[in-house]
Amino acid sequence: MYCIVGGAFSGKRAFVRSCTQGQKLSWVSAYQGHDWRDWPNRWSEKTVLVMEGFEVWIKQALDQQQNPKHILDSFHALFSQLQEEEARRRLDDNQSAVYLIMLEMGRGIVPLSPEERSWRDLSGWVAQSGSAASEHVYILWHGLAQQLK
Repeated sequence: MYCIVGGAFSGKRAFVRSCTQGQKLSWVSAYQGHDWRDWPNRWSEKTVLVMEGFEVWIKQALDQQQNPKHILDSFHALFSQLQEEEARRRLDDNQSAVYLIMLEMGRGIVPLSPEERSWRDLSGWVAQSGSAASEHVYILWHGLAQQLK
């Protein structure tokens, strides 16, 4: 599993596309209105799964008054499920991979409102969980990737 972290418009999608040239991609994107829980139905056989928009999914859960610990636990479970499914699929085709695209929200001014701070903190904790679960972690700034793990 790969975790790609960076600021808005830092080149995360382009980096994923350059890493997966010639491979078919299955996207689960909050920006396209997809639900992260629908990943098993959206991940076509013999494709690379790309998930993006974690900060949107987190914000939606917070707006629904979900407990932050429950939200974090849900994403931690997701990452475990993705690891297992990626390993299973690699036995069959040796091409399947998972790419998590995560927005870096921790740099800059700390939000004043408790709700905005909670969203930012939780997004950071989910990114940490995704990074810990991934074999490869990259950070992107200005279109330049640096491998951290």
